[in-house]
Amino acid sequence: MISFLIFASIVSYRLLSPVNRWDELDLNVGWDFFLFKKKLEGSIGYTHMTYGKQSKQLSSVFNHNAEIILRKNFNHLKTKLFFDFDFGNGNSDYSFTLDNSIRFVIEPVFTEDDELIIKPLISLSAGTLNFYRLHLKNSDEPPLLKNILSTSLNTEFNFTGIEFSLPLEYNIGRFSFEPAIHHNIPLNQPKRLKATSVTYFTASISFAII
Repeated sequence: MISFLIFASIVSYRLLSPVNRWDELDLNVGWDFFLFKKKLEGSIGYTHMTYGKQSKQLSSVFNHNAEIILRKNFNHLKTKLFFDFDFGNGNSDYSFTLDNSIRFVIEPVFTEDDELIIKPLISLSAGTLNFYRLHLKNSDEPPLLKNILSTSLNTEFNFTGIEFSLPLEYNIGRFSFEPAIHHNIPLNQPKRLKATSVTYFTASISFAII
């Protein structure tokens, strides 16, 4: 038996600096489904991206995305497999991303109404990089959209990166705090980009109304 839930969303992005303007608008539709008595979860979605004329995002080479996500829980191990097909303006890319995470819950921490969740994650990605294969007006300039003359198609499928993440989620009442540290290692990127490993931090705060 297959059960499913239809979803839709609209997301907009506005830059505040260095120029105050709308940069991107995304329209997304799709559905979540469950297979094998809800032992396997999945999603199928389509996103149409619209970019501002002055957008410098490399992803603006494409304006369509079709995505399939499969999710499976093995006790403490959570596995997600993403398949993405990006296309538009005569170009296309496809990619796979495999996420594996383990969830550790500590409760209570300070009060009876809180918990700490530790979710170490490793992500491995592979695919084509047609949107990165750029011919620039000036080889000394960064690969911004304004410098693109054309794109080279049919890059080979290969591993493109691996990322290690350590998110910490602290929940108390209706509040949730989630800082995380990430270390990304790019693989098989175009030599012109001189891509190197990078470590970065993210943080979010959320409040549940209902």
